[in-house]
Amino acid sequence: MIDQKRIKKYDVSDAYSSIRQLPHQIEQVMNEIKNVTFPQSYYEADCIAISGMGGSIYSYYIISTLFAHSLKKPLVAVNDYHIPSFLTPRTLFLGSSYSGSTEETIATTEKAIKNKYQVTAVTMGGVLGEVMKKNRLPFYQF
Repeated sequence: MIDQKRIKKYDVSDAYSSIRQLPHQIEQVMNEIKNVTFPQSYYEADCIAISGMGGSIYSYYIISTLFAHSLKKPLVAVNDYHIPSFLTPRTLFLGSSYSGSTEETIATTEKAIKNKYQVTAVTMGGVLGEVMKKNRLPFYQF
């Protein structure tokens, strides 16, 4: 049984509500992402890199945990200003920033674009959204 009073006592930022909303958010994204067209090369990537800080890197942890035994390609977390040197233009690079203003994510996404990786993003907009629009790259904006 879930003790709501105890949760409220310790969960002052109401993270529990966010967790409870996750299945609905996933369903919404799965429906909306159908409207984003990705080039075939994105599906043929050799490696997947997710760039994000704080809660925006959680997608890496969720994917690497839930699908650890079924991932067919390496999955890399990027959570600073630098891109690992082993990434190549055949890398699918995902910039993840809720606000779209996370400096590290913007910096690495711009480097990935410069290095001609297969770049996409997930963001509310902000600078990251503008970078994606300016470079005419497919991304999901919520």
